[in-house]
Amino acid sequence: YAVLDRVLRGRDLDYSIECFPGGTDSRFLRKVGVPVISMTPIVRTPPLMHDHDERVSVREFLAGIDIYEELIKKLVL
Repeated sequence: YAVLDRVLRGRDLDYSIECFPGGTDSRFLRKVGVPVISMTPIVRTPPLMHDHDERVSVREFLAGIDIYEELIKKLVL
């Protein structure tokens, strides 16, 4: 969690901790003892998940990839 916090704050991104129990398959990993933090790097986008008009801008999609890249690099180094 500390690495995720540093990456997001380093990009001046505010975030909140919320529970979406049906939103991911992470429950299967938790069930076998693997700790999981689920997150989405898509920001500045209306919450339209599973809506009839679900979408994300190309700019935000690519920014999300950058967040994942930075996060992965900091987790493995």
